[in-house]
Amino acid sequence: MGTAQVVGVEDAIPNEHGGGITQMLFGFCLAMAGNGLLLAILGVRATRAGFSDAVTGAVLGAYYVGFLAGARNARGIVARYGLARTLLTLVAAMGVIAAAPGLGEVPAWWIVLRVLQGYAISACYVVVETWLNRAISNDRRGHLLGIYMVCTMGAFALGSFVFRFTGADGVMPFLVAGTITGAGAVAMIGLHAKAPSASAEVPQRMPISLLFRLAPVGVAVGALVGFVNGAFNVAAVYAERADFTDAQTATISAAVGIGPIAVLYPLSVLSDRVSRRGVLAGAAVAATLLVLLAASMEPAGWPMMVTLTVVGGLTISLYTLTSAETNDNVAPNQMAAASGQIVLLYGIGAILGPFAATTSMGQFGPKGFFWLNAVGHAVAAVLVIGMTVVYRPGSVRASASVG
Repeated sequence: MGTAQVVGVEDAIPNEHGGGITQMLFGFCLAMAGNGLLLAILGVRATRAGFSDAVTGAVLGAYYVGFLAGARNARGIVARYGLARTLLTLVAAMGVIAAAPGLGEVPAWWIVLRVLQGYAISACYVVVETWLNRAISNDRRGHLLGIYMVCTMGAFALGSFVFRFTGADGVMPFLVAGTITGAGAVAMIGLHAKAPSASAEVPQRMPISLLFRLAPVGVAVGALVGFVNGAFNVAAVYAERADFTDAQTATISAAVGIGPIAVLYPLSVLSDRVSRRGVLAGAAVAATLLVLLAASMEPAGWPMMVTLTVVGGLTISLYTLTSAETNDNVAPNQMAAASGQIVLLYGIGAILGPFAATTSMGQFGPKGFFWLNAVGHAVAAVLVIGMTVVYRPGSVRASASVG
């Protein structure tokens, strides 16, 4: 046999950054595993504590208030403290936040903690993605971002699985979540010397207008990518309204989670070898057609489950490809601000997506889930194709740099 294609982190990046990125990703994955466990605990504990639906929704939804704030402020924090120090501090804070709900089942307290958690996680996304984008050239960006997304999503799912062993009762589950998250900060100790330094300049501000001139496709579809991800992630609500059994609901939820691991990485690697925008548009078109196909299938049958697995992978791939496309077109000292704007746009869309999906199901029945997702993916495809025709890759960078 010949030498196999290497798919590890070390092969996606230059040697001088490999160890630092491996260490950073390992620590961040621990933090995401703790977050996955915490989310499972909070949902169950809120119900057992007798919180009303409105209060439970406020507790879980408060996360997005912090998420948007973190995306807006991350660039300034990085400018002051640097990538490694910022990430280490945020992950350590997340460990404390994950353990803190165990102090008492007080809705106002939990809402405050969820806001803080959303802020920290959003800012972490900006820092991690800035770190990765600074350490890699355009021809390997998709490869590395694909590894990052697969690792973090897998860690989140693994953290949720740990809930089977911790349960939700007492203080111990929160302490376990805090310990796992805090271990991420411990794993990151010593990163300061390994953080990439792409420029001696302070990270630049990036108004949406400037980012649009540099990376029009990223801005045009950023919020829409968040929207379709948020809309697709309510698959369990569709299952409930379609009268799936508990086992079938668990299966469809697992299918949505497995999809990114199976589909995201190959698409990310492909986008390094051919047109990034072409892969982005193709993924959106394929997701549109597959969602419509799933709508015509027998509910809960294995063909539907397989189809939705692929759609899940295509949907989350849209974010990875959008992030890569955006950072292909900005300077290294603009990446922190650019990543912050993309995370912000994604967060806005992700807030609106679940609401739109549940509203669509209320209007059109369970299949409204498919109709809305098909429309969202189709619009994303049209926008990418349209923006590519109007703004060819690299055609706006020169004018933006002197504007």
